[in-house]
Amino acid sequence: MPRKPPSPDDALRRAAVRGIRALFADLRSSARAVETRTGLTNAQLYVLQLLAGASQTLSVGQVAAIALSSPAAVSTIVARLARKGLVSRRSSRHDARRVELALTPAGRAILRRAPAPATARLVEAVSALPPAKLRTLVACLSALTDQLGIDVHSPAVIFEDRRILPVRRTKRR
Repeated sequence: MPRKPPSPDDALRRAAVRGIRALFADLRSSARAVETRTGLTNAQLYVLQLLAGASQTLSVGQVAAIALSSPAAVSTIVARLARKGLVSRRSSRHDARRVELALTPAGRAILRRAPAPATARLVEAVSALPPAKLRTLVACLSALTDQLGIDVHSPAVIFEDRRILPVRRTKRR
């Protein structure tokens, strides 16, 4: 079968794929370093760092807004962190409907030995882009995710397992 002559766009396609591969490789390497050194997922460490860096107690919704994520995704992460004893949850003194999150001493200890999570680096890099480049990035990513058939409306937090938490069944009396 004869080879198709190279197209002027082939170099652009190669550069695009190479850039995406480099991005994924770097983010994956960073996520593995986090898991190896802390025993946490990248997303769990990112939530711990957001809580540690806050000047006040935060709710799940506030953490989600800072993380550029959904409250449902952050709630799942917080539940896992609470089960590990790294985050505490308590009702607000000012509004009983609001649950405030705080790091525990064990959560602070993990942060002292933790590398920067990939999510933090990614959010910082995207936030540093000028608006024109950010609009271009959004348009290009939208075109790519559309082409791949990827649902961008309910993404998982980067490097967080999408498995649903086990349901605890109680005995009926």
